Amino acid sequence: MPTLALMLALPAAAEAQCPLGATSGTAVPSVLRLKSGESRRTLLTTDQTTSQTVMGQEQTAHQVMSMGVRYDVENATGDGQTRIHISYESIRLQVSTPMGGFTYDSSDTTATVPAGAKMFAALVGHGYTVVMAADGSDRHVEGWDSLMDSMLGAMSLPPGVTYEDMRTTLENTFGDDFMSNIMRAAVTTVPPKLGAVGDSWTCTNAVHGAFPLTQKATWTLRSRKDGVGTMDVTSEVASDSTSSNSVGAMSVRYAVNGRNTGTVEVEEATGWIIRSRIESELSGKATMEGTPMGAMQVPMNLKTLTTTEPITGS
Repeated sequence: MPTLALMLALPAAAEAQCPLGATSGTAVPSVLRLKSGESRRTLLTTDQTTSQTVMGQEQTAHQVMSMGVRYDVENATGDGQTRIHISYESIRLQVSTPMGGFTYDSSDTTATVPAGAKMFAALVGHGYTVVMAADGSDRHVEGWDSLMDSMLGAMSLPPGVTYEDMRTTLENTFGDDFMSNIMRAAVTTVPPKLGAVGDSWTCTNAVHGAFPLTQKATWTLRSRKDGVGTMDVTSEVASDSTSSNSVGAMSVRYAVNGRNTGTVEVEEATGWIIRSRIESELSGKATMEGTPMGAMQVPMNLKTLTTTEPITGS
């Protein structure tokens, strides 16, 4: 699996949020309070450093990706389904690896798009729709296939990897379940009454896909002011070391664990995450089979800072 794909897939899945609860104890879902016709815009930034030890040599890659994302509520009924169309307005990507690096900014329409950024450049101006029940459950995605086709059409594939191989990888990595969890990370659910400052609750969230992860999180309500609830969150994260992902003849299996800590600010009236800051550190190893050098175990460490903040203005 290319390093860049790992950098994108694993932390994003690790930081998918759990539903919020009304009282201490186990979290319970509640109604998502968004109105038809509402639009929200969010800047999602992921700053990640990945260190891997390959054949005794440590290799470090650094990536910063900022995505301007628009959420349009197509319809929302109190007892039915909510449809939210998600579109990518902008992308900025800075990548530095032992083999070189590049910078891409979608706002510079005259610049040549670097090869490593083409699949992300293909997202700008496109999107997909998430459909969910009023309590945030029973989520599924519509339109992701066509978006994936655009990404595949823009990619330059590495030797020995076919479009069929890469499509399978994209489906496994960024498929329906993964994208649904990304939506839940952007739009959480809050109870009708958030509770008292100091209340805490716990939840366990399983994220499937190419890198299955389990997250056990503890949330604590730090403050309530002007209709905004601020929560501290701490979670323990572990991967399913028995699950593997294949690209062509090569398969990769991850055994990693770690911890996420941060804060989340939620608009109480709607359940919308206004801003968040989550720091994550995962460590472990990747076991690769089917490489030209045979089976390999690669020790790795991932440090990630993920932030969300509102985009205002046009």
